[in-house]
Amino acid sequence: MSYDIYSKWLFSLYPMERSINDPGEKLLNSMRTTARCRFHAAQRLKKQGDFSFFTTTILSLGLILIPLIQNAEIKLAYSDKALNMMQIFLLYQFWFTPQ
Repeated sequence: MSYDIYSKWLFSLYPMERSINDPGEKLLNSMRTTARCRFHAAQRLKKQGDFSFFTTTILSLGLILIPLIQNAEIKLAYSDKALNMMQIFLLYQFWFTPQ
């Protein structure tokens, strides 16, 4: 019998909404659902904003550090042509990503 309960829960065989006849209870359920959806949307947008800020910061640091390292004549494992290509790639990603 417990397998039946778990299978109904696992495969979502319960009704989507329960029947409520009281208008006040319907309003409260609607308000709870709306508040929960808005909260989760705000959390998703905050995470997306944080990730976008982090990505923009890393790309900006790359664009700043590559020319400084080249001008300091620090010996790197990459050739100047490869570093220039990286700068072009970072610049393209920096300017054409939505912010």
